[in-house]
Amino acid sequence: MGGARDAILEGRFPEYLRSFFFDYFGDTGYPEWCVNALRSVGVDLMQGVDVPLVQGSGVKWEYSDAA
Repeated sequence: MGGARDAILEGRFPEYLRSFFFDYFGDTGYPEWCVNALRSVGVDLMQGVDVPLVQGSGVKWEYSDAA
């Protein structure tokens, strides 16, 4: 949370989110609902990255490694 707070105060929150998502999900894909939600507030997570979108309702277990 400290990193997010600092990014907001420094005016670089969109860049922080792009970095956070890439570090968290890597190139396995971003949840489509996250990408759409952030686009609705002017942040394009897909800018500058080539990762797939993972479709789903957004429930946590859809994105886990559990089989």
